[in-house]
Amino acid sequence: MDRTVVSWNVILIFFILVVVSSTFVSGLSPEEELFHSFIIKYGKTYRNGSTEYQKRFRNFKESLARHGQLNSYRTNPQDAFYGVTRFADLTQEEFASTLLGGRAGRRVALATRPNLRNLVEKPGPKEGIPKKFTLQGRNPPVLTAIKDQGSCGGCWAFSIVECLETQHAMDTGTLYDLSTQQVMDCNNVTSDHGCKGGSLCGTLAWLNSSKEKVVLDKNYPYKEKSETCNKAAASHGLVYLKNYTCQPYVGKEQEMVSLVYAHGPLLAAVDATSFQDYMGGIIQHHCTDTYDNHAVQIVGYDQTGPIPYYILRNSWGADWGLGGYLHIKIGGNLCGIARTVGSVDTN
Repeated sequence: MDRTVVSWNVILIFFILVVVSSTFVSGLSPEEELFHSFIIKYGKTYRNGSTEYQKRFRNFKESLARHGQLNSYRTNPQDAFYGVTRFADLTQEEFASTLLGGRAGRRVALATRPNLRNLVEKPGPKEGIPKKFTLQGRNPPVLTAIKDQGSCGGCWAFSIVECLETQHAMDTGTLYDLSTQQVMDCNNVTSDHGCKGGSLCGTLAWLNSSKEKVVLDKNYPYKEKSETCNKAAASHGLVYLKNYTCQPYVGKEQEMVSLVYAHGPLLAAVDATSFQDYMGGIIQHHCTDTYDNHAVQIVGYDQTGPIPYYILRNSWGADWGLGGYLHIKIGGNLCGIARTVGSVDTN
C-alpha cells in the first residue's frame, strides 16, 4: 500500500479516536463535536440550541455525508479528497448563490463576449516546453498573496486583476497588489453585476478600450460589495491592459499549457459547484462543465506524473484547498476550464 494512503489512514484513525473519546466527556455526538470544532476554527457565532444553530448543524451533517461519498471513489493518493472547509455549514444552493453568483446562466464568462476574430491570438510553442512549470515561488515573486473574495461573487474581477498583477511583474520586475474593487465598481459592462457575477471577456474588452489604469489595493480597498465608482481614488492608476485574448481552447488544451509557459498566467471560467468541499489532490471526477460560475487564475502545470494537471489559484483565502490553490486534470475540458480562457499584456 502507498505510504501516503497509510499516513492519511493513521491520521484519520487518530482524529476519530480523539473525537470519540471527547464524546464521553461532553455528551455530544461525534458529528456535533466536529461541528463545535468547526465553529471555533472559523469564528462562527451560532448560539447553541438556536434555530440557526440547528440549521447549520443539519447542513454540516449533510456535508459530512457528501465528503464520505466523494472520497469513496478515490483509487490512488493523487485523487482529489474532500472534507470540512469553511463552507461546510452552507447548503450547496447557498454556496452557489453566495460564492458563485448563482447557478443560473453563465454570467462569469460568456456575456458580452467580444468578436474574437479581432483579438490577437498568442500561440505557445508546440515543442520544447518543460513537463512541469509554475509561477509559484519565483524570486522576485510574481504572485501576490492569496486573496479572499468573502461572501461576494466577484471572482471574475479577482482573476482579471491577479493576471494583471502577475503579467506586469513578469514583464517589469515590479509586483503590485492591485485593486479588485476598482474593476468591480468602475467598469461599464452591462452584464457585470458586482457580487452576482460578471463577464471575463466583456471586462477585458472594457479595460482594453478604456485603458483604465488600475490603482493599488491600499488606495481603493476591497469592501466585499460593489459600489459607485470612486473616481478620485481611481485617478491614480499604475497598470493598464495593453492587449488581451479571450477565447475557447476546448480540444486544444496543450495550447493552453504552452501559453502558460511561453507567455504567462491565464484567467479561466470554470464550473466550481464541486469546489465547496475540496481539500487537495487532483480533481478529475465529479466536476461538470454545466455552468461557468467561477473564475480562477492558471499559474502552472505538472505533466510529470500519470495524471497531468493545471495549477490554479483561487480567491477563497489561504485556508481553502492547497493553501488557496487547487489542481485540475488537463484534458477533456474538465470543469469547463477550456471554454473561456484569457491572457493579458500590460504596460
